[in-house]
Amino acid sequence: MSKAWSLRRLQSGALAFQQQKSSPFLLNFCELLLYPNSCNSGVLKFGGREFEGEEEYLEILGITREQSGKYECKAANEVSSADVKQVKVTVNYPPTITESKSNEATTGRQASLKCEASAVPAPDFEWYRDDTRINSANGLEIKSTEGQSSLTVTNVTEEHYGNYTCVAANKLGVTNASLVLF
Repeated sequence: MSKAWSLRRLQSGALAFQQQKSSPFLLNFCELLLYPNSCNSGVLKFGGREFEGEEEYLEILGITREQSGKYECKAANEVSSADVKQVKVTVNYPPTITESKSNEATTGRQASLKCEASAVPAPDFEWYRDDTRINSANGLEIKSTEGQSSLTVTNVTEEHYGNYTCVAANKLGVTNASLVLF
């Protein structure tokens, strides 16, 4: 069952996101960004494309992460000059590993394993060795920034060789990749 979200302005002026099952992503630009009943005609813009018409809504069926971005509404009527407003739409999605690098290591040298993931919100990373979570300690250093993580062994010994798992998680899901230090 697909999920969609609608974004609307409440009477209080607050913005509301509402999850709806089996329905389109719906933006009511004139209500949300301009004034009630202000749109007699308008232009909606996204990614260089323009959608012209009498409608007050832009429906995005089966919204995807590629449809994230700034949307613009230009509304006009006989009462006042055209007004243009923008709204940023962020599509959240669970992590997917985009790159993982195993590494050949020489005893006594430094070696790193790297893992990258794409997700919104940005993923948190964890590293495991044989189902045991690894922390930065005893010659192991974990560095994570938005979308990528590395595990560095400062002085490789025979005990460091083996299988490692990089786990990327956010509130929407979890994924992992297996890497080898050999």
